[in-house]
Formats: sequence, structure tokens, C-alpha cells
Amino acid sequence: MKIFPETFIQNMQTLLPNEAESFFVSQQLAPPISLRLHPIKSTPDLFEDAKKVDWCNLGRYLNERPIFTYDPHFHAGAYYVQEAGSMLLEKLLLPFFEENKNLVVLDLCAAPGGKSTHLLSMMNEDGILVSNELIPTRNKILRQNIAKWGFSNCIVTQNKAEDFSKSKILFDVILVDAPCSGEGLFRKDEHAISEWSMDQVNVCSIRQSQILEAILPVLKPGGLLLYSTCTYEESENDLQIERIIQEYDLQMITPIPPQGIVSTKYGWQAYPHKVKSEGFYCCLLQKNGERKENNFSIQKITSKKSNIPDLSAWTTQDRLFNYVQQQDFIYATTNGVQDLTKQLSYSAYIRMSGILMGEIKGKDFIPSAELSLSNSIHPEIPTVQLNLDQALQYLCGDPLQSKCENSGWHLIKYEHSILGWAKKCKSLE
Repeated sequence: MKIFPETFIQNMQTLLPNEAESFFVSQQLAPPISLRLHPIKSTPDLFEDAKKVDWCNLGRYLNERPIFTYDPHFHAGAYYVQEAGSMLLEKLLLPFFEENKNLVVLDLCAAPGGKSTHLLSMMNEDGILVSNELIPTRNKILRQNIAKWGFSNCIVTQNKAEDFSKSKILFDVILVDAPCSGEGLFRKDEHAISEWSMDQVNVCSIRQSQILEAILPVLKPGGLLLYSTCTYEESENDLQIERIIQEYDLQMITPIPPQGIVSTKYGWQAYPHKVKSEGFYCCLLQKNGERKENNFSIQKITSKKSNIPDLSAWTTQDRLFNYVQQQDFIYATTNGVQDLTKQLSYSAYIRMSGILMGEIKGKDFIPSAELSLSNSIHPEIPTVQLNLDQALQYLCGDPLQSKCENSGWHLIKYEHSILGWAKKCKSLE
């Protein structure tokens, strides 16, 4: 049985005077298991019996938790394991994405990548996402998850919030999933309980204020700020919003919430005794003023002199990619991504831009794992189909033994999912 700090119990009794008992009963129950399907890589038969998350079109609840690391589809990026409350951002942002094109979006505190991959799904290769994470170890995980998701319109940076103002770039949408006291995670993370204190709540509140003050100057007039936490503390939620509305030229536009989600003064709050979710708070604000649209050229940038080989056979022909070489590595970027990367590079540490195509070794091109996971991989590249045992052996790095008709690079597949590359496969005979 989970034991909570007395101060936290008192706080929740004040916040939920008629529902505190139900809330604490829910804290002793197993958390729901949820995931979000990839809009391109998933198929209708993947988790076909799973119940849909009400506020997310591709969100699903599972009846029991499988061992995801034993599922090749997980490694291929066919779905992302994510807490259902975090998927509420779709209900808030999707209408804006559907009405506006060529948006430049910033996910400021992005690791491990759940919200960034969700944003990429909603943007669907339109506009550009800048996904930022300051902590190096977490940034590495973010890049891995972005690569598995396979969209080409993403730049990953590793910076403090204040660094973005130096680039002179204004963003159409900024998502701040702020570091917080983590009360909403108590049910599934007992370590978060042991770390909790009111001192920590106060430290988090100060840090959130600093982050918001640093990033709001780069929000474009008419642009949207989505602020979220995984806590119930008013000082980290509504009071943060109340302060920035008063100090900055912002207005609240958070709509009526989905059934079971509670309206606060400024935002939405998910409670685990009301919906199948952990504790999650979110609020949508708009900066006053008329938003000017971004204009990205559809023409390819051509270099006057380039030793980069023709790589068009590796990527789908419906995207106009520019190929950029950095040392021995080649990246594929769209025109807008390349331009924005250059602007950001004056003040930001760029960790990833577009798709890592592969490496030049002598006269040979070695395709990258990131390329195999990309949604832009050329559909006519030869493939080798594996069964489950073979796929798991491949993912463990064991030598592959399977039939392939031709020598050269082949995409390795399990059912509909691409797992990586193999060259000159050995025969089973």
C-alpha cells in the first residue's frame, strides 16, 4: 500500500473536499496501460481489440501490459507507449494544425519524446518541429525516439530556454511541458513519492516561471502556448497561467474539456479517479496580434559544388530533399528544415536535423538505421521478411540467416514493420 506525505494528503483534501477519498482509493490501483499508434507505420490489426482513448484518435488502452521490448513493432516505431493524459494536447492543438500550414513549432522540454512524436503525427510532414532537451542523456533518448517515428521535418536541439531568443526566430506554437513536482505520477512511480516535499514544489514553481519568462518572447503574435505539467499543485498550474496572462499579452483559449476531464480556472486537469489517466494539467493560451504565415520555398537548394552521390534511389520521390554532408555523414532535409537549422545554429546546439541518410566510406554509401526507420524510405528497396524468432534475434544483434535473392542492402521486415538493414544475407540452405 502506498503511503503519502501528510502535507500532500492535506493538500488534496483541500483541493478535492468531496472526492479526496475516491482519489486516494484510485492511487492504490494499477495504472492504466496506454499507447499511441503511428499514423503511417501502424496497421488496423495492431492492437485491434484495444479501446480507444477518447481524446486521441490513435490513442489506445491495453487490458494488460505486454513486454514491449519483445515486440518488433515497438522497435520499428509502430507505436509509442504513452500515458493517456499526455495525449490531451491533440484535443487542444489539432484544430489549429488543420487550419494553418507551414507552422514552426517548438517543444521546449521534449524528452523522452512522447509529445514531440505526437506533434509530428498531427503535423504530418507539414511545417517544422524543433524538439529541444537540455540534459544530454535525455536528449539522446529523444533523438532515438524521433528517429523511430521517422518524420523528416524535425530538428533536435540541446539548449536552455533563453538561448532561443538569440536566434530571432518566432514560433507559431510553443509547448512547455514544464519540469514539476510529479504528483500526477505517484500511482506508477513510488520514487516520486519519496522525493516529494513542499520545498520541491516551490523550487519547481520558480523554475517554471523562469522557463516561461525566457521563452515567451519568441512566441509569434497570434501564436499558441500550450503549458502542461503532471502535478495537481495550483502554484505550478493555474497560478503560473494567471501570472503570465497578467504580465504578457496573452488570452486563454482552452475549450470545454472532454468528458471526465475537469475544467480549472484556466485549463484542464485529469484526475485518476475520474478518467483512465494519471494526473495531468494543460492550458492553451494565444498571444494577441495577427499571426503572419511562414513561407517555405518548395524548390530544392542546389550547391554550386558537391561531392555527394545521387541518393534519390534511397528516398521516396514525393519529397524534395536537399542532401547535406557533415564530415562523412549525409543528411536529408527539406528546404524549410535546412533554412531553419542554419538560423538556429547561430545560438543553438543542433543535435539532429532531418534524416541521417548514412555514411560515406571511400566510394561506398552505408545507409543508417535512421534511414531504414524513416517514413521517406523508397518503397522499391528490396526487403527480407523475418518471422518473430528471427526478428528478435536480429534486434539482439545475432547474425541473420534468411533467404534473399540479390546481394547488396536489404530492408529487414517483420510483418509490416521495418527493423533495419542487412547486406548480403546468408541462405538458410
